[in-house]
Amino acid sequence: MSLIDYRFVIVVDNKTRGLIVSPSAVSENSCFNVSLFSLYDGKPLSGVEILFNGNVKLTDSLGNVSFMAPYAQNDYELYKIRCYDDNISCAEKYIWIKKTDKYSLIIHGPSTVRSRENLSFSVTDVDGRGLFSVVMFNNQSYLAWNGSVRIQMPSLNESKYMCIKVKSPGYSEGEKIIYVIGRENKLRLDCPDSVEEGEDFLVKVEDEEGNPVKGARVWFNFREYACDEYGEVTLTAPDILISKKFLVYAEKGDYLPTSKWLTVVSAGIGKKFLKIISPLALSPMEKFQVKVVDEKGNGIGGVDIKMQYGNIVKYFSTCENGSAFLTSPPMMSDDTFTITATKDGYVTDSVVIHLYETSPTLSDLKISVSQTTVEEGRDFIVKIEDESGEPVEGALLYIDGRMYHDTSDENGIMVCRAPYVKIDRSCFIYALKEGYNFGYTWIEVTNHAEIEEPLNIEANDTVYEGERFTVKVEDLSGNPVKGVVVWFGSLKEKTDNDGTVSFTAPSVKEDTYMLLGVSSDRYSPCYKLIKVIDRYKEVALEISVPPKLMEKEDIDIVVRDVYGYLIGNATIIINGEIAGYTDENGKLRIKLPEVDHDTTIDILAVKPGYVSAHEELLIKNRGKSFFEENWFLIPAIILIFLVAVFAYFYYRQYII
Repeated sequence: MSLIDYRFVIVVDNKTRGLIVSPSAVSENSCFNVSLFSLYDGKPLSGVEILFNGNVKLTDSLGNVSFMAPYAQNDYELYKIRCYDDNISCAEKYIWIKKTDKYSLIIHGPSTVRSRENLSFSVTDVDGRGLFSVVMFNNQSYLAWNGSVRIQMPSLNESKYMCIKVKSPGYSEGEKIIYVIGRENKLRLDCPDSVEEGEDFLVKVEDEEGNPVKGARVWFNFREYACDEYGEVTLTAPDILISKKFLVYAEKGDYLPTSKWLTVVSAGIGKKFLKIISPLALSPMEKFQVKVVDEKGNGIGGVDIKMQYGNIVKYFSTCENGSAFLTSPPMMSDDTFTITATKDGYVTDSVVIHLYETSPTLSDLKISVSQTTVEEGRDFIVKIEDESGEPVEGALLYIDGRMYHDTSDENGIMVCRAPYVKIDRSCFIYALKEGYNFGYTWIEVTNHAEIEEPLNIEANDTVYEGERFTVKVEDLSGNPVKGVVVWFGSLKEKTDNDGTVSFTAPSVKEDTYMLLGVSSDRYSPCYKLIKVIDRYKEVALEISVPPKLMEKEDIDIVVRDVYGYLIGNATIIINGEIAGYTDENGKLRIKLPEVDHDTTIDILAVKPGYVSAHEELLIKNRGKSFFEENWFLIPAIILIFLVAVFAYFYYRQYII
């Protein structure tokens, strides 16, 4: 009898494990997508061959590939999808191909509706012809004559999905899923009509029956506050230079929002408003007047005026009516000089004045305006001529110190827009063109902030999480407003030339209201509430870290979702151990460890309701210095040095 020697051998599969994702059923002759992901980290696999119905295609950079479903001979036919790459280990996927019914019914109409709305739907065949049919919805039947029917949405307290079904003789049954937004109670907001700056005031939020709404969110001056159990919150009016309006906005998930305008009156708290009124273009050595005014346009006496031209500085002071008379400096190396106005208790203001040489041999430009008093933001007409009254084409125009974006046409005409001002005041306009002396004029620009209504925000009231939606901002005349800041959640964007910006709705665990706001120095702030609907789909996280860093460095690990929103309270796991949690800005700061050699660490971000993210970070070893590497040679070097010194002094006596 002999012993048989044996051992276990483990065969390691080096193939990448993948997962095919596709619809479970599609209609014949329709296009559908197939996606391939790695089971290791969930990332898409690109450049991989996928086989379907005899056709082989490569996945793109996102791991996707498209196929056309074949015609089906039977009502349903089963087809196979498989990975055609030997380096990928992946289970096969099966898909049903459904034969299209020539006599199918199609329901046309909105997919998102509101509770108690009365809406129209149409029923057609596949060719678009309207059909007589019976429509069933919410346990009621309706008759669609010539394919048209009106349906009353039910009264719902909570939003939900509902199904519309339709039948017609000789056709297969059709259906349409709609989302009905529930009828929510409207909030009521109670607060003063006006308060002084720095004053505390009470805001109370109630429902339609007068009950306090605990936890209602109140937005004021672009900050968020929460109501207590009595539906109340105390706010503080901000410090302002001049009186202006602010919007108080209240909202809570199960209620319709409400808002109220509140005027904050300047009470002299902090520094007061101050403005310099002066020409902005002068000839060298020309006498001119400067006036300093307060928020009501009244002159301020005793203001210190500093005029600086290069290294030359002169000081003046305004008289009782706020005026001071100065002389422009001679033209030297610089073509501008600065005037600064200061006084205790007031803000500091300064203007830059341009110097232009004039010649008696050149004609002066003459500027005339269609109206001498213009409301801010309104259009007015400017005409530029020479001394003989001939129109001047191609002249540059400066309005309140800023060059206008256009030049005068062949008739010397320009259509301009009045600048935005904080108070009613005079604005300086001057024109330039080579071969002419500059010309100027004044216009009175009136401020209308006190009577200004909020800007108009055009955006969908309801969006799905992950949906890209557009916001358009217009003024009261319907004109698009460029360059205003629109914020949605933690994202901020500026409107383009068409007054539009785009956002992607964030991932939510349940239907959630989010505030969209518009802020600008030229307009009163305005808001709109957007409801983000939960699709019951997890959204992937993303980790932002540099690919490699030196040991012992401090780094910020930033976590966002795929739509760019910062994710707070995400758990950060490094090499299998919890390193901490991200703050409200989606950041976690850590100090990299000391390593003996270049080392790669694994960073994992996890949060319930999201697909986790994984990143690798290379930590570079700084390396050791020569003495750190060869410390053991130091005693030998010292010994050799001492021997050499001893030998030198000992044998020096024998040197001739």
